[in-house]
Amino acid sequence: MTLLPRDVLALGKKALGTWMKIAAAEPIEIIAHAGFDFVVIDLEHAPISLDTAYRIINSATANGVCPLVRVPNHDPSVIQKVLDAGAHGLFVPRVDTIEQATAVAQAFSFPPAGFRGAGGTSKAGLWGLRANDDYLDFGRTQALLIVQLEAESAIDDAEKIAALDAVAGIFVGA
Repeated sequence: MTLLPRDVLALGKKALGTWMKIAAAEPIEIIAHAGFDFVVIDLEHAPISLDTAYRIINSATANGVCPLVRVPNHDPSVIQKVLDAGAHGLFVPRVDTIEQATAVAQAFSFPPAGFRGAGGTSKAGLWGLRANDDYLDFGRTQALLIVQLEAESAIDDAEKIAALDAVAGIFVGA
């Protein structure tokens, strides 16, 4: 069974994860058998399409590995599609200002905190079989938003960015 992201954090468990840069779902089986808890599917620096990411997310979930996805940019439609595909969380690169962080948090969050559309008939909503309240609750309380700070301005705004309700973590990039 796949532990939900915030459940792992609440247990105080040390989670073991790795990055996925191969455009195929099969390596997830190796990752699962090796004992990894989560995988970051990299759409920014790997030749992985949304279609392939969707298959990798499904394979990760089926194999008990928490699927996180590094999206290629701040585009709200990409953020929504990846979350609707069943990702349990996102890494968002190049969040350089509090304004960018706020915009990303709004794209990630359902109303009233944001403007993410509800897609309960997607994979994330178990094709409409998941109760709408459960679907929305997962998006509001379980899914992780990790922003990547990669500029001096981001480091200057780090405390403000970390204080945003939707932001679960910060990853400092090169």
